[in-house]
Amino acid sequence: MTTLTSVIAGVDFSAASLSVIRQAAHMARQGGLRVTAVHVLDSSSIAFRTASGAVDEGSGVLEQQARNRLEALILKESLEVEVDIVIRRGRPVDELRNIIEER
Repeated sequence: MTTLTSVIAGVDFSAASLSVIRQAAHMARQGGLRVTAVHVLDSSSIAFRTASGAVDEGSGVLEQQARNRLEALILKESLEVEVDIVIRRGRPVDELRNIIEER
């Protein structure tokens, strides 16, 4: 039997995902778990931004910007639970599935 250690919350910075992370934090507090907050940089968006010259794909700038935004969101919301931040590149649905399988 698998023991749960965290509640995974996909965050795209929309109003709906703000609700998701709040609910994940509530569930985690109730179960004595951690929250894994995940933001996926959509590979199609990265390809467009790279092709247009807006960003250097290999620089890590997008990952750092996403991490900074997620850290700020977590601090602002005072979630009162341990939160792990995961930033990935790819198709969001695929990367969320991968994280679920990894944990």
